[in-house]
Amino acid sequence: MKQAAEDHNFIRLLEANSLPLLFPSLLFDDCIRRGLPLNGGGCRYQQGMWYVLPSGPIDLADSLAAIKKYIFDDRLITKNQLLTALAANYEGEENQKIRHLLLSAPKYGNDDDYVDRIACDVYRMLDEETATLSGPYGVKYVDAPHSVSSHGAFGRKVGALPSGRTAGVSLADGNMSPGQGMDKKGPTAVLRSAGKFDQTPMQGSLLNMKFLPSSLETEDDLRKFVALIKTYLVDYGGKHIQFNIVNKETLLDAQEHPEQYHNLVVRVAGYSALWVELDRIIQNEIIARTEHGEKTT
Repeated sequence: MKQAAEDHNFIRLLEANSLPLLFPSLLFDDCIRRGLPLNGGGCRYQQGMWYVLPSGPIDLADSLAAIKKYIFDDRLITKNQLLTALAANYEGEENQKIRHLLLSAPKYGNDDDYVDRIACDVYRMLDEETATLSGPYGVKYVDAPHSVSSHGAFGRKVGALPSGRTAGVSLADGNMSPGQGMDKKGPTAVLRSAGKFDQTPMQGSLLNMKFLPSSLETEDDLRKFVALIKTYLVDYGGKHIQFNIVNKETLLDAQEHPEQYHNLVVRVAGYSALWVELDRIIQNEIIARTEHGEKTT
């Protein structure tokens, strides 16, 4: 986090000197008097916060939970066995057995305190560390857990994880969302897991969910859907929740025949995008998200 802030500060100072925002600076008080641009400390009221977009907190929590359960609590595998399996990206019969075991460990998004408490600790540490970081012109940093599309790009660079995720696969999206397909107990369990975070120190957060179109056909379905949203935002203090109302088959067909889906819009992780313009790794990540249907509670 400290290194990220240092890099970001360097870029901001470089932009202020090499790419000053001249025209908008004319419209903000004191920039002309001070002879400084808007992005170089010129305006009277400075932007008080810059936010950082972390990617991977949920993957970290799932990985730590798997390590805790199978190395320290149940002692079914050793540290060296895990390291060997990770280095091999779980290839080989024995490593595949280890991966299958790790995938069965408690996963965030199922209202399981075993892993949810770890996830809360991860975010508490992240929020506290971010609060110690400062930028130029009196700016303080704040945690903003919405990954936009960085979870796909960063996932390419991250090797196999103890959660059972293999190398190169997208990290968990949105940063409040469960790992793709890891939530097994329905949408209310996802909300209960996400509702355990203290989101007060965060500048926004993002929870993605995917519903089948058939689950939102009637007035009663829509009333339940609205109640779900209100529960998360009002009762649990959530800050942002978004949905894709589309089935997996449609998305798979859109991958194979993009020329027929130029108008298909999906929610990614904080924004909407045309399906055909998304990177393949992000498309696969959206396809892999758990589908909640009419029989899901």
